[in-house]
Formats: sequence, C-alpha cells, structure tokens
Amino acid sequence: MSFTNFSWPLVFMLCIILLAGCGGGPDKATSENKDTATTEAANKQADTPEEMPNPEASEGTQNTELPPLPAANEPKNIEFYYKVLKAKGIIATGMTKEGGKEEITFLKKDLANGYLSFSIPFSDFGYAEMTVWTKRKNGKDLVALAHGGCGPACSLGDPRFFEFEGLEFKEVTQDVFPNPAVQAYRSVQEKMQEKYCEASGSSSSPTGFLLPMKGLNIELVVYCPDFGRPSQYKKIGTLVYQDTQFVFQKN
Repeated sequence: MSFTNFSWPLVFMLCIILLAGCGGGPDKATSENKDTATTEAANKQADTPEEMPNPEASEGTQNTELPPLPAANEPKNIEFYYKVLKAKGIIATGMTKEGGKEEITFLKKDLANGYLSFSIPFSDFGYAEMTVWTKRKNGKDLVALAHGGCGPACSLGDPRFFEFEGLEFKEVTQDVFPNPAVQAYRSVQEKMQEKYCEASGSSSSPTGFLLPMKGLNIELVVYCPDFGRPSQYKKIGTLVYQDTQFVFQKN
C-alpha cells in the first residue's frame, strides 16, 4: 500500500479531533467570563447598602434657607426686628412640607405695643415671644426674645436681649440682665416649691418669664403648662426695666 492510500483518512480524523478541541475553547472562556461577571455583580450588590425609605420625607424636611433681610427703610417695629433675627438665623428654622413653605404661626402681633408671639413647629421655637423697648437714652431699641419647646405643653425659656440700630444689632443679655439680677431670681426659682398646677404631676410647678404684652416690666411666674403662653400662672417676681438694665424684685 502506498503512503497516499492511508494518509488521507488519517488526516481527516486528525482534523475532526482538532476542530472539536478548538470549538470547545471559546465556549468555556465565555462561560468563565459570565461566571466572573455574575460573582462581581453579586459582590457589588452586597457592598451597596439598601436604600431605606425616610419616614420624615413624607412629613417634611428641615428648612436650611434663611430669608432675606428686610429693607432698611421699613418701619422699625417688632415685625422688622423679627425679620432681622430670622434672616440672621437667631430665630430657628423649622420644617417645610414637600414643595411648601416653612410653617410659622403668628399667635399675636401688636405693633403699637411692640409685642409679637409665634410658633415654629419641629424646632426649639415651639412657642416664642418678642418685645421691644423704644425711646431709650442711647437711642437704640432693645429687643427681648424668649422661646421654649412644646410637647405636649410649651415651656418658657429665659429671654435674650438684643440692641438694635437699624439693621445692625448685638446681643446685650449680660449687660441688661446682669448677674445680681440672675442670681436673685434663681434663688427664688430654687425655693419655689408651691404645687401651683395640680396637672403638672410634679412636686413643684415650672417657672418662667412672661415678656410684657404692654408696659415695660418682665414677670417671673410659676405656671401651669399650656399650649403657648400660659393662661394660669402666679407672679413671684418682676424684672423691673430701668432703661440700661433690669433689676429683679421679689414679690
């Protein structure tokens, strides 16, 4: 038999074997690539924390935008001073409903007597009030701001004092409400054990300051907590206005 007669079948079989081997290579590589991609995707998903719904998102979001200052030529009344303190971030920002405005409720506005009270939900200004003293010897208006949280009832906080000259102001709490006055009323607070409001459920009722809605003096009271300015209270002392500062007088 010649070489030619037996070589062709042999070559044909070799080609079949080679084709089968070459055909399997790409399929295996593709499978390995798919497995690797699947594993990487699973790892990436495991490393990425699941986004949980924000329960407050539907109720409101914190308002971080401060309003603009009022125009310098606006009347210098309690409303003007409120706008300045709000624009400067002294009066806190509250929550806003989605797509809405910050919720502020003005409870009482008396421009003639220089008094304003308001409420900003979801802030430390659950209840707040302001008073302005004008015609002072130095020609600068004095503004008091007091606020407290609410829940379930509202508290009364110590007032802060600001001296204004147009749009410019500075805090003067320590100047007009000096330490002797602070110490005097603190001693009265500590000794005040009268259970004025039975509903408070404590051995003593809370005390706080009421800014004047009319007149010049600030009252220190023991009160029954209420939603806003307390309607039931007993005066236990007075911060007497003396133009440059307040002096505490016990009742």
